[in-house]
Amino acid sequence: MHCLLRDLDLSNAKDAAIYAASSVAFHGICRSCELCVPSRTLFNPARHATKSTIIQYDHTITGIEYASFNIPWSKTTGTKGAKISITDIDDPTSPVPALKHHQKANINVPNDAPLFMFETSDGDWAPLTKSNWLSRCNEVWTAAGFESLLQCKTNEADASGAASKEGF
Repeated sequence: MHCLLRDLDLSNAKDAAIYAASSVAFHGICRSCELCVPSRTLFNPARHATKSTIIQYDHTITGIEYASFNIPWSKTTGTKGAKISITDIDDPTSPVPALKHHQKANINVPNDAPLFMFETSDGDWAPLTKSNWLSRCNEVWTAAGFESLLQCKTNEADASGAASKEGF
């Protein structure tokens, strides 16, 4: 995560979306399929969270900020959905500010777009897909001397374990 924070350009809407999704997935222990969509044409609001998804920001009794939002579908619960909760941590990679930054960086995207999307240079938007998400992360990681997660692991559970082991 520190490598992504250091080397992604968070003034770029796409990189802001990639970093936010990475931070939420890592700290919230989520599957990529719960945060991204297969493609723009396969985006389905019955299965994928939208930009209009209500994200509740609040504080615990001890004053720690957290955010939570519902997703309409998860791999383990199907159409029952799930609640994703993330907590602010004393670390630059904290997911709460990353999610807030993504929302501000992509404020002009329509509310019926996926939750994790980004504004394009022509004023349109594109969804965050597993392909464009991991491709950009792998660019950053390989430039920093790490092995590409797409090449070293074949499934999400293995890739997640490898990322944790490497400190992402």
